[in-house]
Parts: sequence; structure tokens; C-alpha cells
Amino acid sequence: MIIDKLKPGEGKDVLQGLPAGYIDGLKKDVPPHLYKVLADVITLLLKRINVPEEEISEVTGKIYERRIQEMFPHFDNYDVQETRKTARAEGKAEGKAEGETTKALAIARKLLKMAMPIEDIIHATGLPSEEVEKLREEIISSKTVQ
Repeated sequence: MIIDKLKPGEGKDVLQGLPAGYIDGLKKDVPPHLYKVLADVITLLLKRINVPEEEISEVTGKIYERRIQEMFPHFDNYDVQETRKTARAEGKAEGKAEGETTKALAIARKLLKMAMPIEDIIHATGLPSEEVEKLREEIISSKTVQ
């Protein structure tokens, strides 16, 4: 019920504001099998948001050790929304870079087929000389096969 009342970023403050011995008192009334259930639920939630396995083990270890109050500070600086936003931005940047490389390779192929000098192709496309040389070899070998 305490968790339902928390707002993002408030967890630590609320837990620290509990009366002394509150969580210890709760632990006395919890049957041992419920710790496994709690650990399994937390594990599933953390896996769902792609928390690394070693961090999940650290958090669930606190549950099995009955040190539940110590697992919350682990997430003080963890912001799921910010992580998603960063991941999306990185994904877009990777996709854009990949698209630009694919386009540069296609242009380089066309220019090689038009017999443009390799140095000019490198300058026009921004591709590394090794990549343009590799394309040139592919084009030459494909002509040989035909």
C-alpha cells in the first residue's frame, strides 16, 4: 500500500520516513515462501525493463537476506522513462548512420561502374578508401563471373 502512494523519485524519502522498526515488524509476519514470490515478481519486472542480470541478482539477494529496505536505494538514480528516451535517440542515430552508409555505398557502386577515379569517389561519399577498394574488387569480380 505504501508503494501505491509513491510518486516517481519519492521512494527513498518515504521509506526513510517510516517509523523505526516498521519494516522489521513487517518481516516478522511474512511467511518464508512469500519472499520467493516477491523475488520472482521483482525479477520479472526488472527483466521487463532490461535491468542487467547482475543488478537483478543483487536486488533479489536483498529480498532473500530479508534486507528489503536496502534494495530501494539501488534504484535512486534509475529513471525508466529517461532510459527509454535515451535508447530511442541512440536507436534513431544508429539507424540514420546505417542509412547514410548504405546510401554512400550505393552511390560509390554507381560511380565505380562509371569509371570515376577512386580518390574522387572517396571524397564524394566520405567512405574509407578500404571500403571503396573492396567495392571495386566486388564489381571487377562480378564482371569476370558474367
